[in-house]
Amino acid sequence: MASKQVGTSTKHAQIKQASTQTFIAVSVASVIVSMSLVSINILWGTSKFNNRVHNAQESARDVLKANLEAVGPLNESFERLEIGSNLIPDQSGDKKNSEVILDALPSNFDFPELAASINNLAEKSGVVLESFSGIDLGAEAVQTSPNPEAQQIPFNLEVEGSYDSVSKFLRGIENSIRPIKVLTVGLTGTTNKLRATVTAETSYQPAFDLTIQKEAIQ
Repeated sequence: MASKQVGTSTKHAQIKQASTQTFIAVSVASVIVSMSLVSINILWGTSKFNNRVHNAQESARDVLKANLEAVGPLNESFERLEIGSNLIPDQSGDKKNSEVILDALPSNFDFPELAASINNLAEKSGVVLESFSGIDLGAEAVQTSPNPEAQQIPFNLEVEGSYDSVSKFLRGIENSIRPIKVLTVGLTGTTNKLRATVTAETSYQPAFDLTIQKEAIQ
């Protein structure tokens, strides 16, 4: 009887040991599988991130290449512009065509310069500039932009003079190198003393921003 009890105890111990070893092996395998899945997920995420970085680098390279290729033709076009005929047939002074273009569409919110131009036009037309008003947003206005678009500058004015001088002033606004859109015109008075009240708007376009842009790849 004693030998049977010893044999049974030995078998139970062997079964217990085998179960323990199996549990340990399964646990180790589970840990290895989990770590492998985590590693695969990290590697997959890293691979996708590297692909996004590579695509962004190629895109930046293509833009830089296109810009470098455009330098030559752009310089040639600018030279042809400068040596060509005056943009305005009766253009006076020594202004180059590029300067005339800047006068037509300035790159900043130049409200004082606009007021000076209107006053100069009034003097040449023979009218008296009674008032000139608007909001000078020069300090807050956009000065540069990677995608510049024309920005409006509204203003109001009143001039007084003879019918002929007021007519000449309004034609001067219409023919100005700087595009001015007249919104409303009000006329009061007589032929000899006519007052014109004008609401209008002109434009400026912020300078192109050539600063190299940085982009964070997520």
